[in-house]
Amino acid sequence: MGASPGWLKGMVSAPWPARDAEHLLVTGAQLQDLEKTLFASGLPVEALMEKAGLAISRRLLKVLKQPAWQRLAAGGIVVLVGPGHNGGDGLVVARELHLAGLAVRLWRPYPTQRPLTAAHWRHGRWLGLPELSDPPDPCQPHLWVDAIFGIGQHRPPGETVGRDSAPGPWSPSIAQPACARIRAGVSARGPRRPPSPSALA
Repeated sequence: MGASPGWLKGMVSAPWPARDAEHLLVTGAQLQDLEKTLFASGLPVEALMEKAGLAISRRLLKVLKQPAWQRLAAGGIVVLVGPGHNGGDGLVVARELHLAGLAVRLWRPYPTQRPLTAAHWRHGRWLGLPELSDPPDPCQPHLWVDAIFGIGQHRPPGETVGRDSAPGPWSPSIAQPACARIRAGVSARGPRRPPSPSALA
């Protein structure tokens, strides 16, 4: 592997956060159980989507004050929008970062979306968030926010999200990184190494 690009310097050795009340780490199964409990209590899906997106956008706005993250996002932010509710979470993040004055673009590898995600997509486009017509270039200094797959994703991603368009190792991911599916050998283009966990949001 060659040397990391200049905009990645400072990210390679980024540590995991401390395990404390502000950094609770759970498994996918535990998160699914928590969601089921919340929905059974009467919490609407829309409310949880807003809470998740707002929390992640606040976190990103905080870390983007750091020089290493500023270099990473020098070319702007690209939110990778999946067809399900995880994509909706990402669109809330995109909206909030856009409203905070950051350069944000959207890319969706799948043309259809669930109704709630589609509503957020329409609103984002109404706000002026641009949509990429082609997959973003992983060699460019863009911060990718991976909102393609959620914790319930079990099917292969298909060729639309292939190896060459998979999120890079330094993209914050909502719920489950797409690169974990692709680099674990799910992609038809062959196995890849597991993703670095140090940038999962």
